[in-house]
Parts: sequence; C-alpha cells; structure tokens
Amino acid sequence: MTTRRDVRITIHEAGLPPRDLTLCYPLDPDHAALLRALHEGGDVRGVLECRMHDDDPRLRDLRQPDGRIHGVWLYLRTNPHAAATRAFPLLLCHWPGTGLSGTHAIPSTMTPEHRARQEYIARRGDDAGYQVDVEKSLARGIRSDVVVTGSAVLAAEVQQSDITVAEVVRRTRKATEAGATSTWFADRRNLPWAFRVPFVATNERTGLACGQWTVATGARILDHERCDARARRPCPDGRNWCGRWHPIWEPMPGMTVDDVVEQVPAGQLVRLDTGTGQGTILCRPVDRDEWLTAHPPVDAQTPRKRRIRDADGQLRHPDYAADSLRRRLTAEVRRCGGCGEPLGSHPFDLHPRCYFRTHLGWSSP
Repeated sequence: MTTRRDVRITIHEAGLPPRDLTLCYPLDPDHAALLRALHEGGDVRGVLECRMHDDDPRLRDLRQPDGRIHGVWLYLRTNPHAAATRAFPLLLCHWPGTGLSGTHAIPSTMTPEHRARQEYIARRGDDAGYQVDVEKSLARGIRSDVVVTGSAVLAAEVQQSDITVAEVVRRTRKATEAGATSTWFADRRNLPWAFRVPFVATNERTGLACGQWTVATGARILDHERCDARARRPCPDGRNWCGRWHPIWEPMPGMTVDDVVEQVPAGQLVRLDTGTGQGTILCRPVDRDEWLTAHPPVDAQTPRKRRIRDADGQLRHPDYAADSLRRRLTAEVRRCGGCGEPLGSHPFDLHPRCYFRTHLGWSSP
C-alpha cells in the first residue's frame, strides 16, 4: 500500500456547477474511473483545481472572500513509480506558473479481498464489544486498516502486497509510540519481515462467518523440553545433553483471527521481543513474564559480545550459561592421593598406577 493522505480537489466541468471531491483511501471506483477518463481525454486545463492549499497560512494574502484560494490548477500525468510501489498510476501535478510546485499522490485503491479482510477484523472487534475505527489515523502520522480499542489497542494491518522490511518496522515503531500494538495479518509465509514485528500468517479466508479465518503461525506459547537424546533442539549450554529443562517457543494451536482480534485489545496477547532467533512474537502475559525473568532485556547501548566484569573483578564469559561455564573453569581441581597430579574425570581418588603401587606393591614400567 502507498500513501493514504486524503487529497481535496474541485472539478469544473462545462455546463455543470463546480463540485468538490475528496480522494481518500480506499479510492472510490467512480473517482478512479473519472480521473482515468480525464487523463485519456488530453488537456484538463481549467478542470481540476487544488484545495490542498486553502488553509496554508503562507498564502493568506491570496485567499478570496469565500475562504478559498482559486486558480491553483492541476493536471494529470503518469506515475513513474506506480509499478514498483503498487500506487495509483496517475499523479496530480501543479501547472507551471501557479506559484506552487510539486505533486499530490492519489491514494491507492483497495482490492476486494483486502476490503473483505478488513471488514472481517472490524466485525469481529465489534462483536467482542470493543470500539472499532476503520482507517483511523494514529498520533504518529500513520493510518491503520482497523484500530480496535479495549484495555489495550490493536492496530491491525492487512498486508497482501509486497512491502519493504524497513517500512514495516517503521510503521510498527510509530504505532508503538502511539500506544498501539501493531499486528500484521499476512496471507503468505516465509516473509522477509516475519518475526521482525508482531504478525500472524493466516490461511485462506473461507468466508465471513465467525471462526472461518484461521492462523497458521505467528502467535507463540512457552513450553519446556528436557535436554536429552530425544530433544528437538540443541542444548543452549553448548553440551551434548545436560539433562535439564529448557524453555522453547511453540506455535499456539487452534488460533483464529477472531482470537487475535479479541485477545490483543484485552491484553491477553502481548508483544514480546525475545532477543533470540525467535524474534518478535505475540504471546500470553504469563509467558512473557516468565521469559523476561529468565532472560532480562539487554541495554541497547551495550554490545552483545561485550565482556562484562563482575563485582569481584572476574571476567564474565559472554556466552549463554556464563556462570556455569565460569564455575567449571574455576572449580577446585581434584588431585591423586598418591602422586598429586590432577585426576581429571577419573572416578577414584588414586590413579590406577598409584593404586597398584600403594596396595599391591607393583610398579608401572
């Protein structure tokens, strides 16, 4: 999706009174057809008048008694970046000599499937008793497809077209600054921005009835797995198997879009930046608290590989399970009672040669 800023214009057609139009997202099909017809018809001088500068304080001297600034004419030209950005193929441009330069991007159109998914989320939020706003502008200058407000705020983003990772992260960060949990509803898996932001990958929507749009992945639940030969993941301590229980993230079973829309505004699903390869997920508050207790967040100003000295001046190893590693390195060395050399992993208190020499009088060659 491209820019969603509303564009206000006035159309002057021969034999008809001037009429004001607001081009907003999603663009009305009749407005899109009208603009295409004007562009294909050739010269539109004196037809399209810009209303975007009527409130500009720098142009107050040009304002007419009706409160508007007249004579700021527009023409239509092809948008050269439409194919790459999936934008509307036309741009509104100022004529030279009007005293204003630049263009106004026409808001892109919404596909029927995008509209159906948006309506599904809005309807589920309304059924759950929340305040629902469609195409609501947040405080940080972005507009979300659906904003569902309960004790928390869900900013739902239906994403079917290609979008860059930087744009997804930017929009999510701004929604977070506005106090909303931005959640992306994608219809494909293995996306480049998956688990960079809170998201759910959905299966094909089979209808508009409740529960007919299921979630394939995205939300996670915290589980524990015993570290032995049957473990599905390697030991985080770097051993073969340590025999302890390690926390692991598993897909939350049986999820639907209805559950996400109901639980995020209620605070029953929250955002968590795990700080591991799992990335950013939606999870239960109890799982978030348990994870953060065992994995306190690292200060963003501290490099991950930086070695930190403890209060006693000992250098702490930067790897996972650093304390246990340091204990193994600094533990008291067991020595043989006969020769005084380290015993290593030998289970007895004497080396075999010392045992034979001490108890049997034998001596090794």
